[in-house]
Amino acid sequence: MTTCRSVRLFMEHPLTAYVFTAGDRAWVGLADCPDSRPKSWTRIWSSHSPAVDADVGHLLRQLTETLELREQRDVSGDVRTIVAGHNFFDGWEYWGPGNPAPLLPRTAGDFVREAGASSLDEMTRRQPPGGDG
Repeated sequence: MTTCRSVRLFMEHPLTAYVFTAGDRAWVGLADCPDSRPKSWTRIWSSHSPAVDADVGHLLRQLTETLELREQRDVSGDVRTIVAGHNFFDGWEYWGPGNPAPLLPRTAGDFVREAGASSLDEMTRRQPPGGDG
């Protein structure tokens, strides 16, 4: 298992994505309470096959864009309402909220505790329209 890395998704609501590998899959879990130790994931995805950083970065960009659009339309102010709904992305298996069976007995809190200060800023940096960097 590699080090769990964290990245803050730049939205009004505090969401943090945690990226790690378990078995032959990359995992991306969302937690809406990064300062505490969540018992389960707000939402979590795993790659269908071994993923590279570019794949993870692409998922994080898609996820951020999707959630930002929902956030703009939401009037409740509840982050769980914002993350609910269609969360399927090509190349990724969506596990929903909770702790997926392949990761048990470990919980979201175990991975959050492992997350170091490393950042995935390079992976989530948006490309300008029509540009490549």
